[in-house]
Amino acid sequence: MGRTLERIVIDPGGWSGRRDHPALLRDLLEAVEADRRVRAVYRAASSGWSGRRTLDPWGLVLGGQAWYLVAAHRGTPHTYRVDRFETVRVLDQPARRPASLDLLATWQALRKAWQSRPAVAVTIRVRRDQADLARRQLAMVLLGSVERRDDGPDHVVLTAPVSSLRGLAGIFVGFGDWVEVLDPPEARDVMRAVARESLAAHAGSVC
Repeated sequence: MGRTLERIVIDPGGWSGRRDHPALLRDLLEAVEADRRVRAVYRAASSGWSGRRTLDPWGLVLGGQAWYLVAAHRGTPHTYRVDRFETVRVLDQPARRPASLDLLATWQALRKAWQSRPAVAVTIRVRRDQADLARRQLAMVLLGSVERRDDGPDHVVLTAPVSSLRGLAGIFVGFGDWVEVLDPPEARDVMRAVARESLAAHAGSVC
């Protein structure tokens, strides 16, 4: 039990979002407890990147309402939101874990570095019946508080600082006409670019 507690941190002041219990949380907990490496496919909200990585798990953090894995990739520590793992395989290889690791201090340092990144203020018009979903999804790239105002009977406008326009587009392109990014102009450009990329990727006919 003591070994497990050293590898789990509860941080009620962490990033916001809805509380979840991701399907792959158990696999990552197994790897953390056993000090085993994992090979995983991860989809990053901030950049839209998706790919395979071999990670050295250091611990799990319940930050606010969401679970995060603190792990090293090629010796450099990062945070990975657990619900963005697409696959996880625990390897029969020992994880490289610093002997003097302070998981809480490492998490706090990584969170501080993330929150100090330059923010981009965006304004989004959302269909009223989808506003709560949009706000929850926005938490993936959020760097501050969200302001909300009514825009007629059927829509609301959300204004928020975000960490990545590409990440914002990755979240909201799937909303279709439920969401319109109003400002800044470069955010609209990224939305159009990502939509074109998605259309091109799916242009082939399905037999």
